[in-house]
Amino acid sequence: MKNCLIKALEKFSQNPQTGQTVLGGVYCKYHLSDSSRPLIVTFSHANNFIGTENVEDPDASPWGYDYLLKYKFNAISFSCINKNTWYREDDFHDEIKELAPYIQSFNTRLGYGASMGAFGVGAFASILKLDRVLLLNPISTLNKSLAPFETRFKPARASLDWSNQFHDGANFECPGLVVFDPIFNLDHQHCNRYNSKVRKVKLAGVGHGVAIHLLRLGVLKKLFFDFVNDSYDTDFYSKEFRKRKLYPPYYRWLLSDENTHLTAKRKEIILKHFEALQGYLGDGYYVYRKTTNLIRDAALALEQTNPELSVTLLEEAVRRRPDGVFIKKKLKELSMSLKALP
Repeated sequence: MKNCLIKALEKFSQNPQTGQTVLGGVYCKYHLSDSSRPLIVTFSHANNFIGTENVEDPDASPWGYDYLLKYKFNAISFSCINKNTWYREDDFHDEIKELAPYIQSFNTRLGYGASMGAFGVGAFASILKLDRVLLLNPISTLNKSLAPFETRFKPARASLDWSNQFHDGANFECPGLVVFDPIFNLDHQHCNRYNSKVRKVKLAGVGHGVAIHLLRLGVLKKLFFDFVNDSYDTDFYSKEFRKRKLYPPYYRWLLSDENTHLTAKRKEIILKHFEALQGYLGDGYYVYRKTTNLIRDAALALEQTNPELSVTLLEEAVRRRPDGVFIKKKLKELSMSLKALP
């Protein structure tokens, strides 16, 4: 029996199709409207799963889905349900194989994901016949024989089947971009597993959270659209990435235990530059952080008495701190509760 996504793919040439479903134990949300526009397939990263209670909620979305709709792309977005299953379900693999022929009508098919999501994109890139992929700090696999260096994600390494189909996220031939931190050894070793058609872009000194830091540095949007348009401005990114030297989290990661290259001498030099940066930024930087916290706290205080104003304040807090997980979660919860009011 055809699943509802395949039925939607058969119908969308006459009428746009939007909906959500569960395919082999994996949540899927889709929007299909114009085969001349790119179809972008996304997979959510770890801990960005959909709860069982939200599977039928039209306001729930996997990672990347709402952003793609904002710019009128066709989208098929996947997310694990309740926990990080790494898209290892055999039933899901069967659904992907059944789905693959139905997306070939799109002129351009792209894949986009970060970390566990980047694994998902790479693992299914060949069966879906993706034209290009954009992978941010990807985990290529948790198969012990292919990635013996990987020490993170212990529950997933121990409990999931890494010998069945689609277990290697680096086993594809299409071109694309991999953005990673070359100083972070674990991610660097994963990056080394990708084929020569994939352009490897280095963003040194940020660790595993490449997407957040690209966003903070103001280049994630351009990177995404350059990827969609199959272009890459080397000089632009080289210049923009150098701005991380005016970016405090860069120094904090360099001083962290994850930086295995940190020697006593290097620590001394990094601390010297970090202290100079703090002096350069002056009190304004810290006042900005403090006022963002005050806006957040005011929004929480008004949550019950004036929820509309609370939402407005939370939107400002998110604008100031786009990677603030708690603020974004609270904004989403409150916005949804307002929609439910009579």
